[in-house]
Amino acid sequence: MLGDYNRWGWPMCGEIDIMEYVGFDPGQTHSTIHCEARNSLRNNQPTVVVNDPNMTMSFVTYSAEWSPDNVTLLVAGRPVLTYGNDGKCSQVSWPFHLPFTVKLNLAIGGGRGGVEGV
Repeated sequence: MLGDYNRWGWPMCGEIDIMEYVGFDPGQTHSTIHCEARNSLRNNQPTVVVNDPNMTMSFVTYSAEWSPDNVTLLVAGRPVLTYGNDGKCSQVSWPFHLPFTVKLNLAIGGGRGGVEGV
């Protein structure tokens, strides 16, 4: 999910990666939260890797619960990552008070999917 990229740019707009799957890691998914204060450019983003060698053999539900106090990412109904509002009312650390859009992305190649020649 992505905040208002046109207004704020990334990572200031915020991003919630409910699930990322990279083909060269068939038993792993990644769930990550990005904002200006915590992101992959600073290498301090809240992230979790879920390992399940059987995940390609069945359907798995990925979801997000979003409130004014925190964003919690869930896999199969289990919370795997929670990012809390620091209470500063700052776009830098909590851009999640504004509307977001759902972003469905099938990335083939590039800096992540193409790393292992996929």
